Amino acid sequence: MVDDSTYDVAVVGAGVFGAWTAYQLRRSGKRVVLIDAYGAGNSRSSSGDESRIIRMGYGADEIYTRSALRSLRLWQELFARVDQPLFQRTGVLWLAHEDDPYNLKTAETLEQIGIPFEKLTTAEVSKRYPQIGLERISWAMLEPESGVLMARRAVQAVTFAAVKTGVKYLQDAVSPVDSGTDVRGPQRGSPAGVLDPPVNHAQDARAIKQKVNAMSSPAARGCQSFFLICWAKEFILRGRRFSTLELPQVT
Repeated sequence: MVDDSTYDVAVVGAGVFGAWTAYQLRRSGKRVVLIDAYGAGNSRSSSGDESRIIRMGYGADEIYTRSALRSLRLWQELFARVDQPLFQRTGVLWLAHEDDPYNLKTAETLEQIGIPFEKLTTAEVSKRYPQIGLERISWAMLEPESGVLMARRAVQAVTFAAVKTGVKYLQDAVSPVDSGTDVRGPQRGSPAGVLDPPVNHAQDARAIKQKVNAMSSPAARGCQSFFLICWAKEFILRGRRFSTLELPQVT
């Protein structure tokens, strides 16, 4: 029997990308369910640590710089909305060797886009930051508007905002409809009475008859931050069957 809970989109994984995706989809008018086996900002996820640097410098990759700039503005708007000071404007200091190509390209990109930064001599760095050793350092660059996000609490704040706007949030694992067992019961291949562990990451989640758009941040570069947006006819959570409207594949 199909549960009467019907959604346009199921977002599996309440990390930074999943939580923001659910939030923005709901603001655009979609009916959204957000699911995570261990909860938003949990310690198993790449979004679950206490802090993460947010910077504008990405060498010559202007698309990442523009993305980071927009991201910071969205974070600041959200933090103002939920009244939580989860961004610390510490500045980001780059230390460079002579003719360091990455830092030179970063400076060019920041200047082209209009993002404020300072080029510092080693004497200026030594005066401002006497605790930093400058052996083999020729110059430095400071992004005064960048800084640190309180990562775990920030992801939880996005999830809270998403729920306030009408997103259904469930802390649970996803299982195929035709698994043949209750998702919390013994699994095939398991000894009697022994439970398989719940789904750990969104890339391990499964939903049948689905169209999935799996995305990861190109700017994350190895952070392994994945989530799934599922357009599934049915999926099961804790023995309850949910249905979603099947939507066209997003490209």
